[in-house]
Amino acid sequence: MRTATVLLGFAGCLVTGAAFAPSAFAASLPSAAPVAQEQAYAQRIVNAQFPGQPGEAHAFDHVIQQESTWNPRAVNDTNPEAQGLGQLEQGPRAGTDYQAQLNAALHYMLQRYGTPDAAWAHETTSGWY
Repeated sequence: MRTATVLLGFAGCLVTGAAFAPSAFAASLPSAAPVAQEQAYAQRIVNAQFPGQPGEAHAFDHVIQQESTWNPRAVNDTNPEAQGLGQLEQGPRAGTDYQAQLNAALHYMLQRYGTPDAAWAHETTSGWY
């Protein structure tokens, strides 16, 4: 299993896997793409949507870290329908292209919350997004 004990997040944020509870992903398989590659792609798509607003990429990074520890093959043990980087119940399934999963996660955040920052705010108060 790919570990995420220390990851350098967007905009120089330090994100530690210990700060989150990814226990729901113990049965997940490792990803073929390095976490840094996934994060770089995510930063590009979020920054394209929110130019000049680095806080949005930072919030997106936190949501994905909290939901899957950046493992595109993560499957939630309490809801097996929630899979992949964004733990979405619909859309790209676990193990599929990480880019498709990140695009779907961003689309979900935009549709439901308006911004990744608002999604992260909901995640921190409710434990889900």
